[in-house]
Amino acid sequence: WYARLSPTERPAIVVLWAAVASVFCALRVASYMVLAALVDDAVAPFAAAQSVLLNLIAVVLLVLALRRHDRSLLTTAVVVAVGAGGKVFASDMLQLAGIPLVISVFSFGLTAAVGSWALGRWQQHR
Repeated sequence: WYARLSPTERPAIVVLWAAVASVFCALRVASYMVLAALVDDAVAPFAAAQSVLLNLIAVVLLVLALRRHDRSLLTTAVVVAVGAGGKVFASDMLQLAGIPLVISVFSFGLTAAVGSWALGRWQQHR
């Protein structure tokens, strides 16, 4: 029934992207509440936390894509990782300093390492 309704995977991908966006927004709200309770000035730590969350979502999607060998998950993971890299290098590098900047850049480095590992394993499964 679903194959006749939608022969492509586009509606499922839209639902996946909406789910990723809602998970990011929910975790973003939770991280702000935690940071606001812990520190006086939560602007820089919150910006770094957003980068860490984007990178964490990208890593989870990369691992899931590799385990399920699902191209749409892999594409979504790459899009999220590129967005996280853009945030780290276009926004965080200009606005942050100190420990929040180090955490932000380190989280993107871990995402790049996991992405390299996952894409290398992806080629072996072909």
